[in-house]
Amino acid sequence: MGDVNEEAISKVRIYLRKEGLILPKAPIREFYSQIFKLSGFGIGGILNFSGKKAGNIAAHILKEMLGPEIKDLETASEYVKVFLNETGVCNVGSLDVDENTIRLKVVNSVFAEAVGKSKKPVCIPLSGALEGLFEELTGKKWKCKETECSAQDRDICAFEIVRE
Repeated sequence: MGDVNEEAISKVRIYLRKEGLILPKAPIREFYSQIFKLSGFGIGGILNFSGKKAGNIAAHILKEMLGPEIKDLETASEYVKVFLNETGVCNVGSLDVDENTIRLKVVNSVFAEAVGKSKKPVCIPLSGALEGLFEELTGKKWKCKETECSAQDRDICAFEIVRE
């Protein structure tokens, strides 16, 4: 898997230098924080839907860079990990993949950092993006749920992505 990771990192970095927009995280955090404060949790469906569309787009980008055929779920997961780490959305700490479930633990989620303290998980756009990424990369339907969030005073944000 080391070669896949190095190749993916290289291609993602080249793409981001060419097509990316480098922004400090602070304005993104502030933007999301204000949307979240003004709208409350009623906007969750919109944030999830928008995240899913963004995930579809990110998967198209990955396919263009790395080839249209992702051979297996583990490889797709590695590419998603690299993409999330390199874009700065979050840092993927651990990734556990089996046939129908992907468990992802991340730190430094830009969404959790934006909101601060919360009783509920707040990385709604990231949940949607993970659904969209895996659906587009595998051609199968997935559902993602954030089971822990650092905004809830946890050390990590944890996601469970289950094949439907």
